[in-house]
Amino acid sequence: MSTIDSDVLIVGAGPTGLMLGCQLAIHGINFRIVEKNIEPSVQSRALVIHSRTLEIFDQMKIVDKFFEQGITLNGFNMIFNGKYYGKLDYTLFQKDDLTKFPYLLVIEQYRTEQILENYLKEKYHHIVERSTELINFTQNNDNSVCVTLKRSLDEFVNIQTKYICACDGAHSTVRKKLNVAFPGTTYLEPFFLIDCEINFNDDENKFPRQESTFVFSSNGLIAFFPLINNRWRIIGTMPEELRDGKSIVTFEKIEKDFSKRSNINVELFNNHWISTYNCHHRYALEFRLRKCYFLLGDAAHIHSPFGGQGMNTGLQDAFNLGWKLALVLKKRVINDDQLLDTYNEERQRVAQNLVHTTDRAFRGLTSNNNYIKFIRLHILPIIFQCILFPLINHVRFIRHYFFKKLSQIGIHYRRSSLSLPYDMFNNCQLKCGDRLPSCVIEHFHDMQYFHLLIFESVNENHQEKLFCSHITRYYKDIIKMSLFDPLKVYVYELFGIDTLNGGWYLIRPDMYIACRATTFNIDHFENDIKQLFSISRKMDSK
Repeated sequence: MSTIDSDVLIVGAGPTGLMLGCQLAIHGINFRIVEKNIEPSVQSRALVIHSRTLEIFDQMKIVDKFFEQGITLNGFNMIFNGKYYGKLDYTLFQKDDLTKFPYLLVIEQYRTEQILENYLKEKYHHIVERSTELINFTQNNDNSVCVTLKRSLDEFVNIQTKYICACDGAHSTVRKKLNVAFPGTTYLEPFFLIDCEINFNDDENKFPRQESTFVFSSNGLIAFFPLINNRWRIIGTMPEELRDGKSIVTFEKIEKDFSKRSNINVELFNNHWISTYNCHHRYALEFRLRKCYFLLGDAAHIHSPFGGQGMNTGLQDAFNLGWKLALVLKKRVINDDQLLDTYNEERQRVAQNLVHTTDRAFRGLTSNNNYIKFIRLHILPIIFQCILFPLINHVRFIRHYFFKKLSQIGIHYRRSSLSLPYDMFNNCQLKCGDRLPSCVIEHFHDMQYFHLLIFESVNENHQEKLFCSHITRYYKDIIKMSLFDPLKVYVYELFGIDTLNGGWYLIRPDMYIACRATTFNIDHFENDIKQLFSISRKMDSK
């Protein structure tokens, strides 16, 4: 038995655990990441990466690696009973300037894991400790945790850590040992998942390679997503004859009569992977427990694959927690618990809303209830063709609302303790807790700092200079200032700033608005920073 110390122990090296490791490495935090499996996964699993996650990868300067190995989706096609009823055209969002990445990226999960793991290894020399399983842990009187790990060949290791971050999936060992409630249900409807190639017998109805297609028929739902190397991901409701739980589901059995069941004239061949599963919707009632433990990703919430939200939500859990742990471990905040509790406050609410939303949508799209089935096959296509698609195509605010929901750029923390509930920006659409607008967010790649946006006034302002000097003197190591010129009128209008008086916005390291003001009052700023973050200031010795 040996003892090794680490500030943070990450359990699980899937996308969520690797993302948390990347964030902690960026902040220079001492951590270990363990994974019980011997080798990295080679299964495709989760596929879709949304705009908000792509923005994070862009800040990490690795987004190009994802595009090199994935396919961008520019639309969703809808087919009901073999008839085409229209498309949600993602190219419409490209002219709205909502994000630098107005589309979906399809990339197999194992490739996402490879990119993140290589980032950790190549840039920060961190390695994943594989064949290493968490066996048990006990909390000490000083709130540190003693953890027993099992390596291969029955070698047991004890380590001391300050925090355990459970990224070990839906069957989380950490969550179970903490006896955390994980309420929800499992859908009875079984699904199959196949990665294979497709031969389209009818060239006129061949699916575009940069679009996904959803096919509804009396036999259920089937979704097609393009993969690289001329392959397709196919997800569908299990054929009736294979639902008895006794039959071994094989590619050959799914492929048999596939064209007849889907009303699509295709042949499936060259199978790469097949899996079956039942969908769930559950979320833990707490994401932070007993001061030392955090639940992230599937360990904290699982839901239907509708909208491809699962992996993205886990990645953003990690992005939210990383900088908060870093501030605490670097002793930059006075009240550790106040800051760390906001992880549960912010992300549990996101997961709860997501589970409820995807649950309602999934039940409507897959239910075998005859009444719902009739609506799905005969009423829903008319709604899509005659109402929903035309509204999205021609009504901008509806298009924006839909895109923000799906892409996750609309997630906000307005009700968080880290967002001031009041200010003098009554006529500004931006609120504290909102994500930083895309025209600004793409210019900030340094995730180790808060960012203070200084909107300079047209007139010479002595108070403004004193304010900036104060920030440099006391917060130089934690806040970076960026100055905006009054000539950029459109930016001032977007942020609700008067060019005559100027103002400032304080942006969190995860690019969400914390607080703001239309005056350069130092006491005002100090009160805000103390109320929100309890940050301890350090005077510049120079």
